[in-house]
Amino acid sequence: ALKARDLFFQGAKLLGFSFLSVKAQKELEPFLEASGDLRRLLRRPGTLLCVKQPHPPSSRRGLFLKGFYLLKTRQPPEKVLGTSGGLCGGLYSGGYPGAPLALALAAYEQARRLGGGLVRFEPFTYHVLGDLYADWGDMGQALWAYDQARGRTPQPAHLLNSRGLILKALELYEEAEETFRQALALSPEDPLIHFNLGSLLLSRGEAQGRWHLEQAYRLSPERGLFAEALARHLKEEGQWGQAREILERAKGLSLQGRAILGELFYLSGEHEKAFHCLKEVVRAKEAPAEALAYLALLYRRRGEEVAAEVLSREALRRGGEKIKDLIGQDLGPQTGS
Repeated sequence: ALKARDLFFQGAKLLGFSFLSVKAQKELEPFLEASGDLRRLLRRPGTLLCVKQPHPPSSRRGLFLKGFYLLKTRQPPEKVLGTSGGLCGGLYSGGYPGAPLALALAAYEQARRLGGGLVRFEPFTYHVLGDLYADWGDMGQALWAYDQARGRTPQPAHLLNSRGLILKALELYEEAEETFRQALALSPEDPLIHFNLGSLLLSRGEAQGRWHLEQAYRLSPERGLFAEALARHLKEEGQWGQAREILERAKGLSLQGRAILGELFYLSGEHEKAFHCLKEVVRAKEAPAEALAYLALLYRRRGEEVAAEVLSREALRRGGEKIKDLIGQDLGPQTGS
């Protein structure tokens, strides 16, 4: 067990991690377990190739790690890999800060996003590397990679937005706000930046956040994410009718969004609509505790005490104290809907 752990840490170092999350361990397990072979490969001269293909090229030295073929070579990549279609890979020849293996993987990811081909690492690829580190759960390295990409990316507003999310995750809220504002200055009509800034401001109790959520919804009213965020805030402010109208017009609501809509039907006195909406929501294993609680109240109104009790217990198990007051509220006469 100790040897396996040491291999993982050595592999993590080769990939430049400052923090190795469970997700990164799972997704990069072949690379982490092959740290010894990778170290020997990386010591060789030449360009590092990282290609995704089902089988390694015949008679070529290198490593084949569950779909990835890695090789160090001084020859042109086309001579090594051939020119047949379907290639998707990254190349790293040196000269840039960072772990070479991670830089090659970022070049591969850039190629994948472009739909295939071979991509050589360039300064812009730090932007992609930041996305990878963020997805792998290493926020410190993600921030480092994004900072390396500043002034080197054709998508500066997108980069600043991603950087702001990392700063927010690191609880550097003032820096995150400033970064989102810089992004908006470059792209004032980007709904996602408005959404991220608005969400941050509201989490800090700043009323201006609502304006940014409204802008995100105005710019992209069909996107469920923005509709749900604004509706959730309006619900908290007691503007149930407006919140309900927004959700009823939205497309592709998430489970949480449908749960909020069901709650709004209930709060607005439209109990039959609430019942059918929430009944669909609670079929999902990950149904929110509030949805179960409101459906329990509706079953109790219908006089179906057994169903109400089962749902109440599960709602309390999932939601704890915040559900207790809701479940215990006085419903008045327990008849019909």
